[in-house]
Amino acid sequence: MYTIICSISKNTASKNGSRGKEKMKILVINGPNLNMLGIREPEHYGSMSYSGLVEMIKEYCDER
Repeated sequence: MYTIICSISKNTASKNGSRGKEKMKILVINGPNLNMLGIREPEHYGSMSYSGLVEMIKEYCDER
């Protein structure tokens, strides 16, 4: 299962030199123990929770 967090536009250039925009989707792949983000071994995995991760990705997309 995955969650589409946001879509961003990326500038692209084709082989013939024309420029355009390409939509990119950022996906978070949900796996076992995702609910343990920020809780389990924070010294190894970090202290950010899943909701914090989603918020960070949304902020990144909003800047683009």
